[in-house]
Amino acid sequence: MLIAFDLDDTLYKERQFVASGCEAVARLAASTGKLTLAEARAILADAAITAEGFDRLAEATKGDLSLSDMLNEYRFHTPVLILPEETADLLACLKQNGYTLVLITDGRSATQRGKIKALGLERYFSPENIIISGETGADKNYPLPFLLAAERNPGETERVYVGDNPAKDFRHPNLMGWRTIQLNDTANINVHAQNIDAAPEYMAAQTINTLGELPGLL
Repeated sequence: MLIAFDLDDTLYKERQFVASGCEAVARLAASTGKLTLAEARAILADAAITAEGFDRLAEATKGDLSLSDMLNEYRFHTPVLILPEETADLLACLKQNGYTLVLITDGRSATQRGKIKALGLERYFSPENIIISGETGADKNYPLPFLLAAERNPGETERVYVGDNPAKDFRHPNLMGWRTIQLNDTANINVHAQNIDAAPEYMAAQTINTLGELPGLL
């Protein structure tokens, strides 16, 4: 059986990356000498959204730091992330029991590779089974990532996709006959909301509240 996973807000909470990126930007802002690290952190913490915080930092640094500078630092910094113990235990158990594990994630190559390395996910996913939209040219709004997963593992005819975002995670695997499972955002902290109005084909066939529930469905 092939079991494919989304990355952000499935294997770890993307808020970790947001916090890591904001800390990197705050340090970059403080390096201009126009404000202290504490002041830069406070500006980002007080902003309603990250983009607003970046705008305020640009003003505070009096033009020494551009929005482009901050976006590049945020996207391409070396992130500080921790893989949840439940995720590590699940992936180790699945791999030990002979399941073929695939990672399908959207985003820039360098950004997603940085996350994967920081989380230590190379221990569980072989290189050919790490599929990143920035490297393939198509995200999960298109069938290509799922087609690649199937083509690279021709011996696995039973396929599962575990994700969190019904706007794009489940439609194509549903149409291709995969089994789809949504990890519910029980704490309501995911970057993308799950309560969307969409056609049935966008919805996962099953839902779980924790990754620890997954083996019981398999």
